Amino acid sequence: MESIKKSAQIDNSIRTAKKIFRSFDLYPIIPTGDLTVEFIEKVFVFQPLYVLDDLKREVNLAIADFKDDADYIFSLIQPAYDKYEKYHKKRILDILIENFRGSFSSLCFKHSSYMTLRPTETLIFYYAYSIFYIAREIKDVAGLRFSKVTLDTIKLLECEKRNDSYLFIESGGKMLCLPEFNRDKRVYEELKKMIDEEIMHFS
Repeated sequence: MESIKKSAQIDNSIRTAKKIFRSFDLYPIIPTGDLTVEFIEKVFVFQPLYVLDDLKREVNLAIADFKDDADYIFSLIQPAYDKYEKYHKKRILDILIENFRGSFSSLCFKHSSYMTLRPTETLIFYYAYSIFYIAREIKDVAGLRFSKVTLDTIKLLECEKRNDSYLFIESGGKMLCLPEFNRDKRVYEELKKMIDEEIMHFS
């Protein structure tokens, strides 16, 4: 009788876990950062799929009552977990692409102050990297190509000279062409190389 009750409880935990898989709807928040190039350079250590840690945490809570059998129960739901994890990666990728498309029209491409330039620049770099990261993970060629389009938005950023405050930009012209943004340019070139190399794998 006890084993039947335990079996029913395990079945219920599995159903709960699968319900969590289906209803999970989190997606990463793209950081706005600060006014430093150092924050932009951290883009390569950003983990856009960090929200999937929450998915695994919720599933583990659903089977927490069976400490002795948790590994066994997880092995039973592993195929479903793998299926939904892949589904959520694609879902997150689609959301990021749609969100960038939606925010593009509101982006300002002419800046005289770091107060406005850095957040815009950070947004573009982090979207480009996040889209690239997930597209590479799930081998989505269209996503990889969109990450390249997203990254190239950086080339549209233009600086207007103004030097009446330390927060204002002292040079005018396309941002990537200005010596003071050499570190930013290196981030652009490194990410572009990563994207191009990944796209070539599918050519």
